[in-house]
Formats: sequence, structure tokens, C-alpha cells
Amino acid sequence: MDSQNNRPLPKPRNLDAQARHQKEVFWQITLPLVLGIILFLGASILVSVGASIDVSRLADVTLVWLIVPWLVVAFLVIVVLSALVYGVIKLIQVLPFAFYRLNTFLRRVHEIVKQAGDKAVEPVMKTASLRGRLQALRSRKTWRG
Repeated sequence: MDSQNNRPLPKPRNLDAQARHQKEVFWQITLPLVLGIILFLGASILVSVGASIDVSRLADVTLVWLIVPWLVVAFLVIVVLSALVYGVIKLIQVLPFAFYRLNTFLRRVHEIVKQAGDKAVEPVMKTASLRGRLQALRSRKTWRG
């Protein structure tokens, strides 16, 4: 522990794992991002300095560049919704049996708790019943008397 701020000291890092992580970050994140940016800029420059500058053509290309990301997003939404539908179908197949087993278990627990409660209250009920009988007998004797 660090005595100044009561924080645990940092653990030593595994240098091999850290080097492997850096390589993976480069190949899986940095390189694809840079290539995508270069490709996008190259396509934009190629379209803008084409042989004939036609406003309608540029508008069509711009429209494509605006629509394609939304198509990707829409595809991802469809994939997620399809996975959710599949999951719900599987749950509908599994849940009735699982809830039947849960219901059976809870009924057993209910019976055990009810029996334990009855056993716990039984001495009190016997005492109260005996006391009530004795009071009834006393009241009969004093009434006759």
C-alpha cells in the first residue's frame, strides 16, 4: 500500500502481453481506421476532380455517401432484432417447463413452511385453548353460584 493516499501499489505488467496488445491494437484498430480514411478521401478527391464536373453527378455521389452509413445501421438493427426474436422464441420454448419446476418447488417450500409454522404455534394455541376452557369453567361456576 502507498502510505500517502492509502491506494494499493500498481501491479507489475506482463511485458509480453503488453507488446502483443500493442500489435493487436495496430492491426485491428489503427490500420483499418487509417485505410478507411484514406479510401474515403481518395474516393472523394477522385469524384471531385473527375473528367467532367457535373453537379447532378456530384449530388448523386454525395447522396450515396449519405445513404450507405444509414443502410449499415439499419442492417445492424435488423440483425439485433432478429437475434432478440430468436431469443424470445427459445425462451418461450424453455420457460413453461422451468416455471413448472419452480412452481412445484415453491409449493413444496410452502407446505414445509406451513407445517413448521403450525408446529411452532401449536404450544401457544394449546395454552390459549386451555386458558379459555378454564375461564369458561370459572364463569360457569360463578354464574351458578
